[in-house]
Amino acid sequence: MENPFPTINDVLFVPKGTDATASWIREIKNRFPYMEEFKCVADRLWRDIEENRNEAITEMMIHPFVSARKRSIQVALKYLIFLGNKVSGKKLDNRSHDLSKLWSNAKKLIIEIGGSSYSEIAGTERMIAKLGSIHGASFAFNYEMGYDGELYLIGIDWKNLRLFNEGTRKTEKYLKCGCMHFKSILNTANRC
Repeated sequence: MENPFPTINDVLFVPKGTDATASWIREIKNRFPYMEEFKCVADRLWRDIEENRNEAITEMMIHPFVSARKRSIQVALKYLIFLGNKVSGKKLDNRSHDLSKLWSNAKKLIIEIGGSSYSEIAGTERMIAKLGSIHGASFAFNYEMGYDGELYLIGIDWKNLRLFNEGTRKTEKYLKCGCMHFKSILNTANRC
């Protein structure tokens, strides 16, 4: 019988700098690492949830879906702060898992650098505040239960899940546009 596990000599991840990773690295430089991947996973899970609404399997997809949406926003905020720091010369922290803290720093950069309307900032702030209200946002989205065994994300109904999907997609789009705006400023500055 064949052993399904890798041996000690099997390579699971190709080392950076090899031919196999070079094209992948070139490809992601023009995109937004992980942000798009988590968004793609969430979009796929949402389609599956919509198609299988009445099946028991749908319940198993809700937590990964919600987690992927939150992680997409979290990574987008971190990347926005990273780019904003480069544009502004500031050193605002992007190492938190707390969406409210990340948003606070991202918002400072967005306001200082410009390129957003008040309604876009206000809408994003409302969505992030709602996400942050769910058990501190950090644990409730990343794990199914807390250290005390308390289950998170219990009692989500379809209406709320649909609203969650629509609100987080708008937030993802807004944050990606902010990243693109900051990248264009950096690209322009690099050409001069």
